[in-house]
Amino acid sequence: MADVSADEKKKQDQKAPDKDDILQATANLPSHNMDWALAQTNMRDFQTELWKILVSFIEVVQKLLALNPDTVELFKKVNAILDEKEDECVDEAALWQLTEMGFPKTRATKAL
Repeated sequence: MADVSADEKKKQDQKAPDKDDILQATANLPSHNMDWALAQTNMRDFQTELWKILVSFIEVVQKLLALNPDTVELFKKVNAILDEKEDECVDEAALWQLTEMGFPKTRATKAL
């Protein structure tokens, strides 16, 4: 019975404090006059503006690529370079081990 109470006491000591415990522990701390509602609003405004900027950037890049007659050739070259780099970076021993475990070679290569 002593072991059970010791285990329960250990669990209670490791338990995270709840909101009431935190408020009680921080009740005597000085306030920094932080307006959390304003901080939350500013964070949302920043995220909204960042989202708008990213979306407009993507739209501009899409228009530029659509107007460029060499876009298809450019993407073919980029994909060839990316495929070439993927083949070089694969550890053959790890690839062999994964294929021996039953994974398809293409998925194992992608995973590595």
